[in-house]
Amino acid sequence: SFAEIARTHGINSDILFVYQGKEFLFDSIGGEKAEMVQVPASEAKAPLHIEIFEKDGQPVFSCEYRRDMFSEDYLLRFLTCLEQAALEFTRKQRLGEVCLTDAQTAAEMDAGNETERPFPVTDIVSLFRAAADKFPDRPAVIFKEEELSYRQLDELSDRIAGFLQSRGIGKGRVVSVLIPRCSEMAAASLGVLKTGAAYQPLDPSYPTERLSFMMKDADCSFLIADEPLLEKVPDYKGEVLLLKDIPALPACGRIKEHPAPEDLFILLYTSGSTGTPKGVMLEHGNLANFCGWYREYYSLDETCRVAAYASYGFDANMMDLYPALTTGACVCIVEEEIRLDLLTLEIWFKRRGITHSFMTTQIARQFYTMTSIPQLRFLSAGGEKLVPVAPKTGETRLINAYGPTECTIFSTAMPVDRLYERVPIGRPIGNYRCYVVDEQLHRLPPFVPGELLIAGRGVGRGYLGRPDLTEKAFIKNPFSDDPGYARAYRTGDIVRLLPDGTVDFLGRNDGQVKVRGFRIELSEVESVVREFPGITDATVQAFDNENNGEKFITAYVVSASPVDETALKDFIRRQKPAYMVPSVIMQIDAIPLTQNQKVNRRALPKPEWKQDERAYAAPVTELQKKLCDMFAGALGLDRVGINENFFDLGGTSLTVAKIAVRAAAENLPIAFKDIFDYPTVEALEKYVLSIMQSGPAAKQEVD
Repeated sequence: SFAEIARTHGINSDILFVYQGKEFLFDSIGGEKAEMVQVPASEAKAPLHIEIFEKDGQPVFSCEYRRDMFSEDYLLRFLTCLEQAALEFTRKQRLGEVCLTDAQTAAEMDAGNETERPFPVTDIVSLFRAAADKFPDRPAVIFKEEELSYRQLDELSDRIAGFLQSRGIGKGRVVSVLIPRCSEMAAASLGVLKTGAAYQPLDPSYPTERLSFMMKDADCSFLIADEPLLEKVPDYKGEVLLLKDIPALPACGRIKEHPAPEDLFILLYTSGSTGTPKGVMLEHGNLANFCGWYREYYSLDETCRVAAYASYGFDANMMDLYPALTTGACVCIVEEEIRLDLLTLEIWFKRRGITHSFMTTQIARQFYTMTSIPQLRFLSAGGEKLVPVAPKTGETRLINAYGPTECTIFSTAMPVDRLYERVPIGRPIGNYRCYVVDEQLHRLPPFVPGELLIAGRGVGRGYLGRPDLTEKAFIKNPFSDDPGYARAYRTGDIVRLLPDGTVDFLGRNDGQVKVRGFRIELSEVESVVREFPGITDATVQAFDNENNGEKFITAYVVSASPVDETALKDFIRRQKPAYMVPSVIMQIDAIPLTQNQKVNRRALPKPEWKQDERAYAAPVTELQKKLCDMFAGALGLDRVGINENFFDLGGTSLTVAKIAVRAAAENLPIAFKDIFDYPTVEALEKYVLSIMQSGPAAKQEVD
């Protein structure tokens, strides 16, 4: 009987069945005696109720649904998809050949990919030269009290290029650049590019092992560096141009030969699934197209001022520099010490007259909600999923953007024009096309989740020296033979296309995550964790902080003896960047596995920030209570003792920024850097009291 079939398959009680015109609900099936009850349709309806029956020799779909759970558009598309699947089953021999998209839907999606724009196919040096010739006396770069005009930047980068060429640097070579935040971020980069070579920006915060690997993998031909940073690359034995020697370089006439659009522009390293970083190769033509789109989308002209906020080794730094420097606008480089001090940064933005800026998602959202900067026209956010935020009227436009490094900074973008339940990542930018596909690379209709495939003039060359990975990720576009879109990149990101053409980001199809805007392969972190003495098994997983939406990673380790968490974090920090160090270490008896011998993520214990309850000391004074409350609120904890270290409990630069903002609102003399200097409530209270008792002069002296 039908009831026996239901029992055999363990059918749940909340599923409604139609059998021979009758409706049935099955209750408590699966090991227990089940009772079959006939339920009138008027008394019990499933949220979604679909019947397929034959009428006049044709199949008919009947659908009833709850309007508070489904939209009519969604259901119509769902039924169209169901009908297409049924038709495909009669036409195709194999399940893998079935395509859920009909011709009409495909044409509709193609219309959303009509992004052609007449941006010049050229190189960045030519675009910069044109801007420098047109606006020679306008400010090009400002850093602290130093200002370079376009004429000065052009001449300085010419001198660097001439020196490099005298050392044999030219096309096909790579020059590494290891410098702090300074005006040479622009001058050194342009100097390398003028020789026809590509540059490799190195982040000084990276550990020695990673920097050495990157330089060796790139077959570095030359190094431009700040002298104090040379100790970060002890293995490098080649030629070096020091920052301090650049002003004394001999004058050099204009280098007449410019790079070609297909020449290598930059080499950027991203996390690798095998534990080895991989070098992404981007060409001049990729950047030239992005600059053309940026100027048009953001209404960028020579009167604008762009904040260079991103780290030099981060792909967004190209967005901070080149759209402005190829337009005649001014690049204002944010000092390192104020990048996360949002209150000071607001003052800096106003003083510099910043009109355009990019920040990683979490910082951008907080900066957007807490500041009021009338002249700031656009604030772009990218790198992570944006938590919904209500747009402000009459002020800054918040742009939510998305793009893998392999596709040149941004691939999609959209303004946050209302309070979304889920903020989409936008539509494809100029000369890009986005496709949502299944495992067989068949296009999927709107609302159906699949992998995002990106084609267009921003798709890079591939991975340096990794033909296997390049072949796997960079493929021939299965949907277009147009030369501008013939090459496509498989992102590994799971998205769904919305009916209006926007893309909704859902997650990843592998172990890759974004933390603080940086892409991390969890397996790369795990490989280092497994090298720590005494650890016999490990897995690394990513989680969302329920309190603030931040992404963090947790390492689950198995060892016969207690693991020294501080020593383990230091061990990882010596080999990997700070953003790859797990926020939480959890020692467990064994890594739970599924029947397929994969990590059972659901069976892992919930990450816990370690608090020693035995050593807990409750706040006594009113100021201690207030500070403990601020610490706990920022960290998402129930309570924080006066002796507990803020950073040992999971504090990050972003949570420090939140405390600084709240302290300012309550008129407490606590600056961003003070939390780092006094990371416990007890220490911070003593500092605050000393400032309050001594007056403003003492605060200035301490600063």
